[in-house]
Amino acid sequence: MLLALGFWISGKFGLRHPWGKENKQAVIQLVCLGDSHTFGVGTLALYSYPLQLEKLLNSNNPGQKFTVTNLGEPGSGTKAQSESLKFFLRNHPVDGVLWLTGRNNTDADIQSFKNKPPPRPMPNFFSGIRGFRSFRGIALPPGRKDPYADYLDFYLETVQKLCKAHKARLVLLSYYNSADIAVKAFADGHRIPFLDFRDDFSIFRKKREPAQYTSPDGSHLNRFGYQCYAECLYEDLFRDQKRLGLYLGPLVKKIKTADFYADPVETDKWVRYQQERAEHNKEAWSYPFEQIQLGNIYEEMGRAESAKECYMEGLIASDYADHSALVSPIIGWHLRRGERFEALQLCNDILAKNPRNSVARTYREILSRNLPNTLIERLQGGMESID
Repeated sequence: MLLALGFWISGKFGLRHPWGKENKQAVIQLVCLGDSHTFGVGTLALYSYPLQLEKLLNSNNPGQKFTVTNLGEPGSGTKAQSESLKFFLRNHPVDGVLWLTGRNNTDADIQSFKNKPPPRPMPNFFSGIRGFRSFRGIALPPGRKDPYADYLDFYLETVQKLCKAHKARLVLLSYYNSADIAVKAFADGHRIPFLDFRDDFSIFRKKREPAQYTSPDGSHLNRFGYQCYAECLYEDLFRDQKRLGLYLGPLVKKIKTADFYADPVETDKWVRYQQERAEHNKEAWSYPFEQIQLGNIYEEMGRAESAKECYMEGLIASDYADHSALVSPIIGWHLRRGERFEALQLCNDILAKNPRNSVARTYREILSRNLPNTLIERLQGGMESID
């Protein structure tokens, strides 16, 4: 059952037709490729940006039918994503691929790439499990190519060729809060559309506090954040439709806030899906993250105690790993309820188990000061909110 649910959006495949105006009545098949930000970590899978995009496309284009398949896999890097698309294309027609990539590319992937010499040590911005590497802004010796860019170029070109062979359009995307310059450079060099949403979310930040659109781990979006991402993506596709060979109507009908969790049958289905993912991965490295994700869902549903249990289970199962996505949710849970002392005590407990846990140490240092409530409130949304 889990394997069948793995392609949860892929149950509506129709006939394959070109992505264009002359085929307005055709079913247009789109694929969203990426990592946890595509999967929808931070909310119910039902409210990931691919599913929200599908709803926007169909509600604003009554003369056309769109299906959007979510191939996001938490923790996956560019190499794994390219392999996932290659496997998918063997059995399914695709008209367009929307690819959000540039994180979770590990040293092991880069070092093993075509047996090339290992890259120079680079700063790790996220320590702990499955942290991603960033090579931006570091000067290389004259004539030496950045091994990270070399690695990325290879797999980006692999996907570009796959899309060309299957007559599918390729569009590259930025994250809501960052853009990998190596991905953008490849897009510019190969004349591939690159849609950058950082400015959109800068504007969004002025309207909302980060905690209102980010998940409890502070590094992913919640249902409102993914709604904004889907809307920005739709509008960019609409503006660039001539170059993309699309035929879209303007974004008039948006998803109403009341639609979130409006269908209890659908909600229960997706909650069971996440529960099965967590159970299936109980012996895998991803189990703590699956528990955190289940907690995110429960918290959005208002099941606070269930969320707390999942956050603690994820933290304990990780052996108190030094990772914001594992530490911030449970500390934030207490802070959102005004339990500053409990949050501080939890930091001490985590550090007793793992003295090297820098996330817990940072929270403890901040909570130990005599800080105004406004800063404490910003902490409630996770570490990213205080950057």
